[in-house]
Amino acid sequence: MPDLPANEVRNRRISEIVSYRLYHLIYHRLLLHYSTAVFKLKSKFKGVDVGENPTVWGRCDIIKYPGSIVQMGDGFHCVGNRIRSSAAPVQAVRIKTFSLEATVILGHRVGLNGTSITCRSKTIQIGDDTKIGPDCLITDTDFHGLEPGERLQSFFENDKSVEVGRNVWIGMRCIILKGVTIGENAIIGAGSVVTKDVEPNSIYAGNPARLIRKL
Repeated sequence: MPDLPANEVRNRRISEIVSYRLYHLIYHRLLLHYSTAVFKLKSKFKGVDVGENPTVWGRCDIIKYPGSIVQMGDGFHCVGNRIRSSAAPVQAVRIKTFSLEATVILGHRVGLNGTSITCRSKTIQIGDDTKIGPDCLITDTDFHGLEPGERLQSFFENDKSVEVGRNVWIGMRCIILKGVTIGENAIIGAGSVVTKDVEPNSIYAGNPARLIRKL
């Protein structure tokens, strides 16, 4: 196949770049306005307290048990769309409460990216300016006891609250298990499983997550 002249190659590249940028500009704008409008309507209908200026790309499914509490501060930001996400095949953001006692509180400017928050009977609280990478899971329960005879039953008393501090960065595909407190400014490395408390101003990574170094 003969080589194309340099000027034709250049013109093709410019045309592709312009088409690409126009498509993404239009698609992202339409997706943002539509998704945010749907999110606001669903939140109001389900009794979710949402602050000012949320921005939502794609799906944000809130499955709220009647009487439970789900609150989001100002500037809530979430991505539940694979095209909009730049790092992973993100699915919908999902926030689910299972009982009257369950409480999910997100501070100001919290960012979720294909995140699943499952709160069965305690409190999951995420501080201001915390950002959570693609495909992470946060839960206050392991859904069953450790002993074989307990696994067929569901004990709410074994659930434990989770607290994530301010300005925390949680890398993609992390799992934050029940009873964990993550201190402010901490970083959790991608793919980590957090089973114990994380010190403020530190980097943790691994399965189970361990201290890598202090910031």
